[in-house]
Amino acid sequence: MTTGPGLMPLLTRALGWNYVSGIVLLIGQLAYTAVTARTIPPDAFGAYAVALTFVQVTSYFGGATLGNALMRAPEVDRRTAGTALTMALGVGVGLSGLLIAAAAPAGAVLHTAQLRTALYYLAWLPPLTGGSVVCSGLLRRNDRYRAAAVIDASTSLLGFVVGAGLAVSGAGVGALATAQVVSAGGGLVLGAIAGRRWLSFTHSPSARRDLLPFVLNVSGQNLVHYIVAGLPMWFVASVAGPTATGYYSRAQQLVALPAYQLLTGIQRSLYPMYHRLAADAQRLRRALTDVIVVTAGVSCLFFGLGAACGSPAAALLLGPEWRPSIHLFPLFCAVFAAQTAYAVTASAAEALGWMRLLWSVQALLLVTTFAGLWGVGAQHLTAVVVVLFFTTLASHMAMLVAPGTRSRLNGSSVARAYVVHAAVGVGLYLVATAAAGVAKPSSAVVELTVRSLTSGAALAVLFRLRRWLPAYQALARRRRDRFPAVAAPAPSGAAPANSGGSA
Repeated sequence: MTTGPGLMPLLTRALGWNYVSGIVLLIGQLAYTAVTARTIPPDAFGAYAVALTFVQVTSYFGGATLGNALMRAPEVDRRTAGTALTMALGVGVGLSGLLIAAAAPAGAVLHTAQLRTALYYLAWLPPLTGGSVVCSGLLRRNDRYRAAAVIDASTSLLGFVVGAGLAVSGAGVGALATAQVVSAGGGLVLGAIAGRRWLSFTHSPSARRDLLPFVLNVSGQNLVHYIVAGLPMWFVASVAGPTATGYYSRAQQLVALPAYQLLTGIQRSLYPMYHRLAADAQRLRRALTDVIVVTAGVSCLFFGLGAACGSPAAALLLGPEWRPSIHLFPLFCAVFAAQTAYAVTASAAEALGWMRLLWSVQALLLVTTFAGLWGVGAQHLTAVVVVLFFTTLASHMAMLVAPGTRSRLNGSSVARAYVVHAAVGVGLYLVATAAAGVAKPSSAVVELTVRSLTSGAALAVLFRLRRWLPAYQALARRRRDRFPAVAAPAPSGAAPANSGGSA
């Protein structure tokens, strides 16, 4: 056994590179959104968004979980990595054929004429996404966070440039879909080049047998997860039509742009580290509690500010044609706050192999989402978003209070963190909204200024009171009690170790 650096320096470096690339990506995504919002109408964007839900289901059921399998495996040699890559490419090709075959029937069932065209373009994604995720997982396993972050950012930005150029030229749905394909293809090529010292193109039956149990289990859960994520969009498309779908999906994806960077920065940094803590129950309990507490604090602050200032910012970014989307923005901030907490906890459970718990929670989420959407009707977009918030929150709470989880967490610390941080997030929104109501701004620019100044004043007060915030207390404790050096996995073959484009 070799002694590696402590987990805290590794985690700090991982978070740093993930968030540097995330900020660059967010800027690029916002610029890309501004271009496509003004060149692609709501009905075309709705068709693209529905098509993307089909691709997300198939991609995650295909090769996306193989990257996670590599990050959590005790030993990964070139043979295992090569097997994961060839599996991702092979399964992805099969899923591409399935998407092409489903394109015409899906367009007819959901009454979305451009869905067929979008699926034909996006059918390239499953093998490209699966292969790029395997390469990215291999880089992160070997602590090459900088390389993984640079590849993710650069290929996504390339996709944005290509997509924006095509959108301006009038390519419509094809522009959005091509941007995704360019990003995923670049990620695969550059990831394979960067990880070539740990990678091969061999396929080993024994390595496949080692990978398959985890991959099939998690892929099945991801399939359920993305079906749940796609249900609202499919309901809206089938009942209210492509234009309403465009408004709904644009609001969802606009909040998802920063939410994706926040969530993946946390997940990609922490996922490779859970297996290093699994053998020590006390350290794992402290670490999981602190992860959930800090995530709750960051998430409530982040999305509270988004709800406080996001509506006028969205109006400036999208333009007047997207007014129904702008009204949904604060509600989607609440949804993504709940989804971030849920996803971080589920990611830890997945990495630690708590599969029975995950299956139970997924079943609850599927049933409650379907029942809620059926009850409210998909024509009321506000009600659809409210259903998403409560079903996600209920599933997350069910995960936290399950007997297996409760014994591995400090429940009182987590409960206090959720109450305090939720009050902070809601308070930021209410204070900014009250100030805007008093000022009665005459334009989106003035409203954004009023809300930003009010939020800034509220943040200054919070900074003075930061010692009372559970997230701050957890971070301060971590700084005092840094992780000691741990035994790192011995290199096997060499040193031990994307979604690019929301429009």
